[in-house]
Amino acid sequence: MANKYLVIIDMQKTFIFSEEEHFNRHSSARDIVETLRRLPQKIRNFVSEHKSKFNYGILTKFVNTSNSSFVKYLSYCGRMASSEEIKLVDEIFDLANEYRYSIFEKNTYSIFKNRQVLDFLENNHITPLFPAGVCLEGCILPNAFDGSDLGYNVKIVENLFSSAYGKQAYDSGIIILKEFLPTLLMATE
Repeated sequence: MANKYLVIIDMQKTFIFSEEEHFNRHSSARDIVETLRRLPQKIRNFVSEHKSKFNYGILTKFVNTSNSSFVKYLSYCGRMASSEEIKLVDEIFDLANEYRYSIFEKNTYSIFKNRQVLDFLENNHITPLFPAGVCLEGCILPNAFDGSDLGYNVKIVENLFSSAYGKQAYDSGIIILKEFLPTLLMATE
């Protein structure tokens, strides 16, 4: 029997509450920050409203390591490595106990590069998967494509993720999902 899992990706305090990086890079920074700040509660509400539809869930935390591609190619040295930087936001962390969500660390874009996650998915007969969380560009899209390539039934819950680059990038990501993975998109109310 298949088990449905919500996969909440990288809902970490540093990603949600770090305004400086957005204000230095984007003209639409205020909108990006406001969207990010609303996202944890939006996901939390979705989980509460749809708890009977999901058997369990997975929470991921991005942890930067000295040998990651983020260090090698993006000069991401010394960031997202300390225990304080990688903490999940409270609204999401509480799901681990309340709804039996498992927490996995990763040092790349996709959960499907983590052997522990793959073993967990296989051992628990998990499909479909519903990714949600921060960064459509760097997290949701890679997970949707990698999961689909590996034969997982991946369903994207529109409005349960954000873009690190604003509304135009978000809309472009939706177009990409509809074009390349048309059966994977489902909208929330």
